[in-house]
Amino acid sequence: MRREHILEVDYRTEPGRPAGAKQLPNLRVRPDSVFAVNDSVAIGAIQATQEFGLRVPEDFGVIGVGNTRYNEYLRIPLSSVDLHPVEVGKSAASILLSMIDNKPAPRRPVFIEPTLVARASSCRTRLAPGPVPSQVK
Repeated sequence: MRREHILEVDYRTEPGRPAGAKQLPNLRVRPDSVFAVNDSVAIGAIQATQEFGLRVPEDFGVIGVGNTRYNEYLRIPLSSVDLHPVEVGKSAASILLSMIDNKPAPRRPVFIEPTLVARASSCRTRLAPGPVPSQVK
């Protein structure tokens, strides 16, 4: 992994979400896909890459995190890592209730295995790297 490929964005604001992908034309070597911090940033990356002529998933793959239920609204269904928030909540509530009952809390971290939900945005059909069209203004 190249350090220049780790891009920081303000994922809390609408303009910040596509900001990382808009930096792609400035990179010396363009990655062939993006792994975004969350699904909102991934959707912003899809929008930004399309602005300068890349097709998702044919030219550029995108994966988000959170597996939020945006897919019915997207032209390209988003691949995403499901963090299983319901299971996390159940586990946390169980630990809290045990502590309220003066039972010992687990001495080790509790891990809930994430799941990759592969959808169209990461189903690559062209893997050869190529130049980024310089159409970003």
